[in-house]
Amino acid sequence: AYQAYQRDEHSLSRALFRAYITRYADDENADNALYWIGKSYLAEDRPASALREFRAVIAQHSSGDAMDETLFDMGEAFYALHACTDARTAFQTLTSNFQRSPLAGRARQRIREITRRPGNADCSS
Repeated sequence: AYQAYQRDEHSLSRALFRAYITRYADDENADNALYWIGKSYLAEDRPASALREFRAVIAQHSSGDAMDETLFDMGEAFYALHACTDARTAFQTLTSNFQRSPLAGRARQRIREITRRPGNADCSS
């Protein structure tokens, strides 16, 4: 599934990740598979679909090891949808709850970028 993702075969990648989740729903990597489904939608510039999957990661695997990546990419998806308030919230949640994550610095940078935008409440300015 990941190899298909790397080859930009996102539809195939999602099908394989979903098959993995169906077969191994309780596996410790199920959260990662769900995350990669969301990431594949983001790669296809389909942020609304990505958000649906990222929300599922949070709802179903809140203690999983994919939470920092999920929150970061959730912020990116919100940003792509011009929802700066939601994007900032996702990035702030990452920096608050996952301070040691390698993504925390990037999230802080994204917060600064959003804050500096004129009319930053809706990213469309």
